[in-house]
Amino acid sequence: MIITELVLHNFGVYAGRQVFQMKPPSSDKPVVLIGGLNGGGKTTILDAVQLALYGSRARCSSREKYSYPDFLLRSINRGSIDRRATVELEFITQFEGKATKIRICRGWNGNDKKVKEHLQVWRAGEQDRLLTDLWSQRVEEFFPLEIAQLFFFDGERVESLADTDRSKVLIETGINSLLGVDIIRQLDSDLGVLIRRKLSDKTEDHDAQEISDLESNIQEAEKLRRNALTDKAHLQAYYEQGLAKLESAEDLYRREGGELYESRTNMEQEREFILRQISEREEKLRELVMGSLPFVLVEEILQGTLENSVAERDTAVQYKVSEQLSNYNQGFLRWMSTQEFGRDIQESIVEYLEANIPVPPKQEPTIFDLGSNVISKMMMLRDGYLEKSRVEAKAILEEVEKFEWQATEKERVLSEIPDEARIRPILAERDEMVAKVDDLRTRLEVAKEVFEKTDRDLISSKEQLVRLLDKRVDELLERDESERTVIHANRVRKTLGLFRELVVKEHIERIENTITDCLNILLHKDSLVNNLCLDVTRFDITLESSDGVMVPAEKLSAGERQLLAVAFLWALAIVSGKSLPTIIDTPLGRLDSLHRDRLVTRYFPHAGRQVLLLSTDEEIDRNLYKLLQPHVGHQYRLEFDGSTQTTTIVPGYFWSEELMYAD
Repeated sequence: MIITELVLHNFGVYAGRQVFQMKPPSSDKPVVLIGGLNGGGKTTILDAVQLALYGSRARCSSREKYSYPDFLLRSINRGSIDRRATVELEFITQFEGKATKIRICRGWNGNDKKVKEHLQVWRAGEQDRLLTDLWSQRVEEFFPLEIAQLFFFDGERVESLADTDRSKVLIETGINSLLGVDIIRQLDSDLGVLIRRKLSDKTEDHDAQEISDLESNIQEAEKLRRNALTDKAHLQAYYEQGLAKLESAEDLYRREGGELYESRTNMEQEREFILRQISEREEKLRELVMGSLPFVLVEEILQGTLENSVAERDTAVQYKVSEQLSNYNQGFLRWMSTQEFGRDIQESIVEYLEANIPVPPKQEPTIFDLGSNVISKMMMLRDGYLEKSRVEAKAILEEVEKFEWQATEKERVLSEIPDEARIRPILAERDEMVAKVDDLRTRLEVAKEVFEKTDRDLISSKEQLVRLLDKRVDELLERDESERTVIHANRVRKTLGLFRELVVKEHIERIENTITDCLNILLHKDSLVNNLCLDVTRFDITLESSDGVMVPAEKLSAGERQLLAVAFLWALAIVSGKSLPTIIDTPLGRLDSLHRDRLVTRYFPHAGRQVLLLSTDEEIDRNLYKLLQPHVGHQYRLEFDGSTQTTTIVPGYFWSEELMYAD
């Protein structure tokens, strides 16, 4: 069986229609890698596959908390307007002797009061009404529910199976399911009931009282068990009601701004920080104002004053030069008149001097009368300081504007935060519901423990009665038809017990060898396990090291016990002979790096013809992704939008684009 396509429509966190293409492109690329953060919808994919296949019998992640109709209603995406959801699963499998494409479409719609489910099955592209009507029986031909736990599992389950007591249950269930031993046990139990009925009237007086006492004990134990079951059911109902009320209280708390209220202190600190930034920049601006910045406002006046001052200075210099030359020339002419020069020479000299002596400029009244030092400073101010002050002031003003906008936003948010008097009663109500739910959870756990104890007591009393009746079987003679029935039934029980033992023994060696091979592939200590032994009565596990030392499974490290659990699942899947997809949610758990490398390189690529891995970015990181990438046929990433609480699938894993560009 190969899954080719999975479609989710308004299922869980998946809004609208989301499609996964899953058919492996080749036999050496069996892995479909789906990455998502916690809460992003990974487990929902595993739930969708099981729900499509098994409907109300599906062992989905949250089914134990709710009835099947409630589970379906809660699985409809919150944003669905018509309150409809659909899961579609398409796969290729052997059907009537040939490879056939099967497509299942399981949909439902409803409101708070009722839900309506519908199922359609297509075979080879055409709707098959007979296959649809008989689907709950026919699915067992494709993917038996009892062995689904060998192919559908999550990392948390593997981690729990590292407990050897829990792993015994997995081994016993798996072996019994694979070998058909469950049917033998059921037949043995039915024969025991028949024997007890036949012996109830044939037991001698000296045993009658003991049997009567045991039957009375059984009746009392059954009564206690019923009462405990009733208490547990009531507490379960109260607990679920408490959860619903707690959810309503938390919704009210959120709607009334409780989360904003919790962030008030941080928000006020951020506002104070922004105000300090504004104050610091205003101080810088004041320093600029006390310096050269005001001259920016009268830059044109400054330029005109500077030009006029320079002109005044130049005119004054020219006037003084002309005045000095004129005085010098007058003195020269007076001296020349005392000398004995010819008249024509004197006239020529006078003519020359009058023609070449500059006429002094008109003496204008002085307005500015600025000295050269002042003019130099005004030039420096114009050519350097003004532009620098202008740029610096503009930058400061832009920063002040930005921080003032941020301060306004903070003030707006703070204004929306409810005051303590308004939110305190709502918070108190929520905290009260949290306390009540915690109390109900504790009481429910106690009730479960009481029920389990009464259940064990009832089983113990029934076992005592069975042992007493079995003892009496050997003392009976063939007096009538009832006695013969008891004798033959007891013989059949013994034969069934022997048959069960022979069936298990016949196959247990192959199962042990397969588990040993899988475990040695996974363990990084290559020579750790030479053989693995299973006690078919108690289902205890013993490992034999290469030097012949017997090592109980509980002596392994936590990581090695997790790999042992994976080896069980892998081996039992192999022994089942079913070529089915393997889906692993949160696959790497708390394994160390060496054990993670082994799973990535030696298990995932070989766990089956198709392997779906639902992983976080911390489990299959960059390095593990590089190791797994050659075996990946399809890869998707689950993008969760916190604002809409919905998930969208996009092609590519977390690191695929990064590594592509790196290459």
